[in-house]
Amino acid sequence: MSPESVNDNEYESPADIWALGCAVVEMFTGKPAWNVKSGTNMWSLLIRIGVSEEIPIVPEDLSEQGKDFLRKCFVKDPRERWTAEMLLNHPFLAGEDDRVLVHDEKVVPKSPRSNLDFFPDWDSTSTVTDSTSTTVSLPEERVRRLVAEQGPPDWSEWEGWTSVR
Repeated sequence: MSPESVNDNEYESPADIWALGCAVVEMFTGKPAWNVKSGTNMWSLLIRIGVSEEIPIVPEDLSEQGKDFLRKCFVKDPRERWTAEMLLNHPFLAGEDDRVLVHDEKVVPKSPRSNLDFFPDWDSTSTVTDSTSTTVSLPEERVRRLVAEQGPPDWSEWEGWTSVR
């Protein structure tokens, strides 16, 4: 849990960034981000997270870029914590080979920005003009095309579904 979640019951994007940092620590070490021994009082952990200036332990054998990345995730003040967009451009994640140039020479990471970005031929950062000359964001256009071309799915009957009433 992030400090703002503990203190103010806030669960906005900055709390997700804190959780990302905790997940990176756990993936790297195989241990939870907070050094908690069996039988530890969870209230004392919540006080450490919410009130103290302590942050999760940053692994010593992580690269300097990795340590800096985690320090950006573990900023106590959620307004000062780095955003997901900022972290995507952090050297720990955004090596030169992970970036692509688009037509206006803007460098963007290859990471998907929405669920629809998992379709390789679609670029969710673009806009399109439909038949009425209205500019629509591409994800909206994609969904419209999926529904228009295939029609809405008929969920009333399908093999494998079990009716529950």
